[in-house]
Amino acid sequence: TPVDKLQNKAFEICRMIVIKRDGIGCQVQKNYSQIEVKHTEIMQIDHCFSRANKNLYLDISNLTCICSGCNMLKGFDSKAIDVAVHEIVRKREGDAIYERMKETAMSRSANVNWSKRWWVESQISILEEILKNMQ
Repeated sequence: TPVDKLQNKAFEICRMIVIKRDGIGCQVQKNYSQIEVKHTEIMQIDHCFSRANKNLYLDISNLTCICSGCNMLKGFDSKAIDVAVHEIVRKREGDAIYERMKETAMSRSANVNWSKRWWVESQISILEEILKNMQ
């Protein structure tokens, strides 16, 4: 659907912002090299708090660049990787933003605007502005 395409475009802009912010390379590897993981060269954008919560899906504070090896292990419920990602986000964003995201994630309230074209277009405009200001 047209809204799906807009949602994908918004996430692609998020991806560009996160790579520009985090740099190339796995943040778990950079910050927690003591965790034994077979890191890969394939970088992915990970949601600290579940991507199922559409209130946080496009929130760049909730996103971190990690390698596919870490992302796969996190998907298999690896506590070490999960804790590392949460600590990376808490340190990068600060306690107030981290706690706001945690409350949003725990509330499990639906983003009633997620499927509305006007809302997704407004998010794209905001994200494009953030990306432009990073240039």
